[in-house]
Amino acid sequence: MKILATEQFENKLKSQDEFYKKAFYQVLNSIKNLDAKSVAGYLSIHFVLGSVQFYKIGNLRLFLNFTQDEHKNTVLVFLDLTLSIAPINTNRNPRFNNLINPRFNNLINPRFNNLINPRFNNLINPRFNNLINPRFNNLINPRFNNLINPRFNNLINPRFNNLINPRFNNLINPRFNPNFVGFYCYDLNSTPYEFVIPESNQHMLLFFDFSGEQTNYAIKHSQNGYVVFNLDGEWIGHLESDSRDGFNYFDLNNEWIGFIK
Repeated sequence: MKILATEQFENKLKSQDEFYKKAFYQVLNSIKNLDAKSVAGYLSIHFVLGSVQFYKIGNLRLFLNFTQDEHKNTVLVFLDLTLSIAPINTNRNPRFNNLINPRFNNLINPRFNNLINPRFNNLINPRFNNLINPRFNNLINPRFNNLINPRFNNLINPRFNNLINPRFNNLINPRFNPNFVGFYCYDLNSTPYEFVIPESNQHMLLFFDFSGEQTNYAIKHSQNGYVVFNLDGEWIGHLESDSRDGFNYFDLNNEWIGFIK
C-alpha cells in the first residue's frame, strides 16, 4: 500500500523532537509492507475511505486518512500533526468561563461593543490612526526599528534567548505548565490553536504553535493593543483590548478573526 504525507505534515515533523521523529519512523517501518486493513488494525483506527482519524505517539497526534489514487489503489495519507497540551485552567478557558467568552459576554465582543471594534472606533483603527499603523510609525515597524526586530535583537529572539523559548523553558510551555504566565489564542469557536508569551516588559508578544515553533510576534502600540507581524516582518494584523484582560484579534481588513486570553 502506498503511504504519502502532505507538505504540512512533513514540515511539522521536521520540527519535532528526535524522540517523536524516531517513533514515527518506527511506526512507518512497521506498516509499510501491510495491506490497508492490516494497517488500520495496527494503528487501531477504522478502515474508512476519506475519514480523517488520528493516531497518538505519546503527546503527538498524527491526523491521517485512507483514500484512493487514480488507479483505485488505496493510499494512506498523513495529513497533519499536533502536540497535546496540558489541560487549560478552567478559569482561563472560555468553554468553561462565560465571562471570558465573547459569545456569552457582549462587553468583550466587538460585534456588540463598538468601543472595542476598529470599524466603529477610529482610535484603534490603523487606517485612521497613524500612531498605531506601522506603515506610518517607524517606531512600531521592525523593518525600521532594529530594537523590536528579532533578526537584529537577540534578546527578543527565542532562537538565541532560551528564557523566552518554550522548548527550553518549561515554565512558559503550556504542554508542561497549565498555569504558565501567558495567553492562549482562540479562534471564534473558542478552540485554542496557539499560545503567546509576553516579553519581559510586555512591549512585545511572541506567538508559538503547540510544538513550540514561533509563528508571529506583536509590538505594543499607543492604544494598549499590539501590531502583529509574521517572522518576515510583514504586518498581518492587530490586537485590540477587549476592555478586560484580553485582546481581540483583527486582520488588516479589521475582520474579527479570534481572541487572546
